[in-house]
Amino acid sequence: MQKTVLITGATDGIGKVTALALAKKQYHVIIHGRKADKAAMVQAEIIKLSGNPNIEIEIADLFDLNAVRNMANRLLTRLDHLDVLINNAGGYLGKERRINTEGLEHTLTLNVLAPFLLTQLLLPLIAKSLAGRIVNTSSGMHRRAPEPNFDDFQFKKHFEASSAYASTKLYVIWLTRHWVKELQSRGIKNVTVNASHPGAVATNFGKDDDKGFLPNLIFRIAPIFESTPEKGAQTTIFLADSASVTTTTGQFFNNKKKLEKPEDKYYTIAREQELWDRCLTLVKPYMNAHG
Repeated sequence: MQKTVLITGATDGIGKVTALALAKKQYHVIIHGRKADKAAMVQAEIIKLSGNPNIEIEIADLFDLNAVRNMANRLLTRLDHLDVLINNAGGYLGKERRINTEGLEHTLTLNVLAPFLLTQLLLPLIAKSLAGRIVNTSSGMHRRAPEPNFDDFQFKKHFEASSAYASTKLYVIWLTRHWVKELQSRGIKNVTVNASHPGAVATNFGKDDDKGFLPNLIFRIAPIFESTPEKGAQTTIFLADSASVTTTTGQFFNNKKKLEKPEDKYYTIAREQELWDRCLTLVKPYMNAHG
């Protein structure tokens, strides 16, 4: 049976490279993007380069959790299973704190809440796979995260772009761990969940955001020192497809496809649970997939 994969943020950078690699391995690839015209161009390019016609697109704005729910709806309606969910989309956003129409802060929404909600909604499909995999994208930047302040979960009192980004990438690791417990509690034994650090990769995400003078400067010169998306995608592709990690779960892998211990100086089981509960509270209004 042909394996099906959904990759968020697949019209650029690591997501696009991952989509092409899995298309060449004859996966049924569903490319998620925000802009229909760009997604259609990438779809055509991947079909041409891979020779695999089974490439589809899904359009959704991940800053809008209603759009995430609607995308999940469409997939639940037309797919009978999903083998791999790659929560690739994410970003380091501008220096000004921004919120969506429902008042949710952008960095938290894009990097944490959208993938959390999408995973919750698509889990019934992933559980129908013979061996389902969830791949979450974290970052080595999680090591620079300040001590979590769940009373300021949406960075209302204090917003600084780099610390917000680092915090959300730390949260991805903690949620990845909690998903292992959640899957066990639901009796789902055929699904693994792992997190990856793609390395410092030169991509287009967030390049137009004003991050402040120094971060802007770093963003402009960083591509000279950064890895390519082709290299950055290797760990994601490995976690999605390699037989060597079929039973590995709850782990963090670095950009060399190696298991790595994340920074745990702020970690406690209680904090992990509180993070999960707070995320669940914020996405609850969107959890009725057929609403």
